[in-house]
Amino acid sequence: MRQKRILNRWVKLGAAVCFGMSSPSWANKACVAVLYPQVSEPYRVVLDEIIAGIEQGTDRVVQRLPLSGSDNAGEQKALIADRQCKAIIGLGRAGLEAATPFASRVPVVAGAVLMQPGQATAVPTVSFVPDSADMFTRLKHFMPGVKTVTVIFNPTHTEGLVNAATKSAEALGITVRALAARDLSAAAALYENVLEESDPDTDAIWLIRDPSVMDSSAVLNLVLERAWQRRLVVFSNQLTHVKQGVLFSVYPNNKQLGARLAKLAQTCGQKSCADYGVMTLRELDTAVNIRTAQRLGIKINRRRDPYVNLVLPAN
Repeated sequence: MRQKRILNRWVKLGAAVCFGMSSPSWANKACVAVLYPQVSEPYRVVLDEIIAGIEQGTDRVVQRLPLSGSDNAGEQKALIADRQCKAIIGLGRAGLEAATPFASRVPVVAGAVLMQPGQATAVPTVSFVPDSADMFTRLKHFMPGVKTVTVIFNPTHTEGLVNAATKSAEALGITVRALAARDLSAAAALYENVLEESDPDTDAIWLIRDPSVMDSSAVLNLVLERAWQRRLVVFSNQLTHVKQGVLFSVYPNNKQLGARLAKLAQTCGQKSCADYGVMTLRELDTAVNIRTAQRLGIKINRRRDPYVNLVLPAN
């Protein structure tokens, strides 16, 4: 049941991340304000976990300020002032946008958005995009002999991510072979060549979240079918791909993300964080497809492996 709950939650978590829940009021206490949109499940549960992490990561009162569809900037300003809030955390795209105007008054940080490294942001922002070094560390754990990782990407969307990943991989002795494609047709042709040429003993294929070069049906099915036949390792940024057959994927540990945001807000209250920009997510859990692992001859210890938090299929 736990596996199904986690998977169902993140299946529905797409490129637009926004959340919501109600909160009590606090007066005359130093606080950290959390701004977020109000939405239904499964986003509500994700947000609840992030805010729980924020509460665990600070000794200040966490003041939850849900955003309505109307312009309530004046109301937010009054609430933040009344509650002596020393920092603001914006969650989701709407939370980021609502919190940013306060950055000239108090430290503002943001999280739970899908933004690429190098993308413009006015406040320190922890993206939902996984940190590539952490992903490659997991790859090395499951496949110690890996030397080359091939990724097909659209430069318009994910060039910053691929550039950062290339540097991260070098430190682990991995070469990233980045192949540019502008649409699904071009990507499919590149995948055909990659799947034919790759060496199962030393090569792996990385699927990044970008519908312009990786869809949920034709191209993915092509990759997984051929990779299965040739016993090639395929890993992904997207949790749903694990259920479909990739070896592993990473997904956010929401409580740890919340704790990081709380600490970041405190840090930015002590020094300037103007140059922090968009930061990738290092608070990650790992899902592994047990059938694919068996096919590849990779032994998985469900209880003791530090990089196995979720095993699929569940049955």
